[in-house]
Amino acid sequence: MSEKRGKSRRPSSGKVRVAWVEQDGAYVQEKPNLVDCSSSGMGILLNRRIELQTRVGIKTLEHNHITSAVVRHVTQKGLRFRIGLEFPSEVSGLDIKF
Repeated sequence: MSEKRGKSRRPSSGKVRVAWVEQDGAYVQEKPNLVDCSSSGMGILLNRRIELQTRVGIKTLEHNHITSAVVRHVTQKGLRFRIGLEFPSEVSGLDIKF
């Protein structure tokens, strides 16, 4: 698979909370494991699948920072799902530290 990211991600292990609304209208939130991040996105491991193009809200637990992202990639890893999130272009200059 070719690398399509604009910025390379660095391994991370911070704490985040992710929330989204599913297609049936159900509100869901989880505290996933953070895998990697950059100023343009992050990779997380979730217990449930999120559909591509879903907009999610992200809150960093250490810094109380809130932003949004769009699901761009989903891969099943055993019983969990590796989710690739892309931040909107207006916050791409933000470098979230974990």
